[in-house]
Amino acid sequence: MAEGGTPPPPPTPLTLDQQTEDILDPGASIVYSFDSPADVNTGLRVLYNSLDPVRGLSAQLTTSDGRMLASASHELLQLQVAIPPSAPVSFLLMLTNDHPAAVTIRYTLALTSVNQAAPTPVPAALVPLPSTGACVLATQGQFVNLRQEPSTSAAIITTIVPTIIYNVTGRNQDASWYQIAVPGGSGWVSAAVTRTGGDCTAVPVITAPPTAASVPVVTATATSESTSEVTDEPEVTDSPEVTDEPTAEETAEATETPAP
Repeated sequence: MAEGGTPPPPPTPLTLDQQTEDILDPGASIVYSFDSPADVNTGLRVLYNSLDPVRGLSAQLTTSDGRMLASASHELLQLQVAIPPSAPVSFLLMLTNDHPAAVTIRYTLALTSVNQAAPTPVPAALVPLPSTGACVLATQGQFVNLRQEPSTSAAIITTIVPTIIYNVTGRNQDASWYQIAVPGGSGWVSAAVTRTGGDCTAVPVITAPPTAASVPVVTATATSESTSEVTDEPEVTDSPEVTDEPTAEETAEATETPAP
């Protein structure tokens, strides 16, 4: 980060399919860099989300040679930019805290790949999680598979949505998977694509999870105000993108439409 009036530091690389959380002081700027995927059928999606209710940061997305692609003022709490597949290109994203109230702003930034062969839903804003109380869990802004056992080879029960906080009822031995309660039963989600809140130190280890009962699929539709309408449906509509782990192979598997 750099204070107002001084050049920003060298760009900070953004890692694909990982979320970055940071704080920007008043008058400070930060520059992130990333490259287009090598796969000609894969595009990118950049999602900035302010964690504070005092509006956000101004943003400028350019190519490394200075071509402007997108910009947003601090009046926006969230910015999402979809970048279609292209020849190899390097990008720069500058965030600046020029808010007139001179306040420190917390934010998250995520860079995800998008396979253009199938449509994907707009990710919802990240729901805040408590720092105390019982252990709870939410996704990183995407739809995530809920499975019968803590394995990507286990059967998919349904998907969990990014606008709901779920109670954690157990974990596997190395805490790489969590068991959560859902209407009508329970299931397992990967820790790699979820966030936890509250006190999770006392979550019991479940070595032989029972087979989860089938439960209704829940879908969510994000709006421009970062709110969602949640409904119970017998199947997932519009084939939402779902994940278990942020790897290329498992991301490909997770795009399957879950069975009702």
